[in-house]
Amino acid sequence: MQQKMEVKDNLGNRGFLEFEIPTENQTFQNRKVIMTAMEFSRMAGILETLGNVPEGYFPKHKLDFLNWSKEFVENDLEDAVLFFEKKLEGEKPGTIK
Repeated sequence: MQQKMEVKDNLGNRGFLEFEIPTENQTFQNRKVIMTAMEFSRMAGILETLGNVPEGYFPKHKLDFLNWSKEFVENDLEDAVLFFEKKLEGEKPGTIK
């Protein structure tokens, strides 16, 4: 199943987030992964709007956001913002608590 979400920033710019999810694995954990990936995408959009990441950062890294969200959920971590910041800084997997 394909998940699609439209996002807009304060300047009126629009974009779509799309993630492919196998229907047979539509569990609570998978939904949490998708929701986390959307949060990471929103954070990236905010950083892009503020000029903290280059323009066009999301399209180049959207699969990274999905992989990071899987890691976040599988490790049962609690602070998505801290996790995202550490990932942007280049922390290696398994070193983020």
